[in-house]
Amino acid sequence: MIPKKHLSGSQWKQRISNLRADIFAAKFRNAPIAPRTTRPSKEPDLGNDIKILDSYYFTKYFKAKSKKAQTVVDSISTEFKLNAEQDRAFRSVANHAIDDSAPQLRMYLGGVGGTGKTQVIKALVNFFEVRNEAHRFIVLGPTGTSAALLNGSTYHSILGIRDSMDRDSERIGGAQVKQVQERLRGVEYVFIDEVSMVSCNALYSISARL
Repeated sequence: MIPKKHLSGSQWKQRISNLRADIFAAKFRNAPIAPRTTRPSKEPDLGNDIKILDSYYFTKYFKAKSKKAQTVVDSISTEFKLNAEQDRAFRSVANHAIDDSAPQLRMYLGGVGGTGKTQVIKALVNFFEVRNEAHRFIVLGPTGTSAALLNGSTYHSILGIRDSMDRDSERIGGAQVKQVQERLRGVEYVFIDEVSMVSCNALYSISARL
């Protein structure tokens, strides 16, 4: 393959940086300047406790207050041909996203290879795009390959994390903090793909950044 343009290494690096910035600008063009306000939940913050939710919330029988929002959820589930388990996982997030009073969602989507986890994420990405809320959902991965499969980014690049065992490496300056804050502006759902490849140290760093 012969490139149409002959650029130096630094020029290619700058070009990629510019393209990445354009992609982020397009994704977050509908992001609010100020954080989205939500009604306080009537449920107490349980911290590390486990809360048992009614199974009705995770099924197709759950009805959103907005008929338009419900139609979007149902149509995307049909369009992506989600099976019963995939549909349950998809609706767990989608129903949560259209409920302003819902508490923070902490969810693990597991399954062996070939069970359709990627299909669920693609359906969710489409769900937020259709609602012009692409900025609310980001996909991160431990490697460029895993992130690329879902058109996501590595958690290193988004959160400004370096591979290091030194805790001091977790500290970033003011300019870097602003960059990370800008990348996360409007983000409410963070999905980490191939989480089994993420070390305990990396999980700590991710938690500290968020």
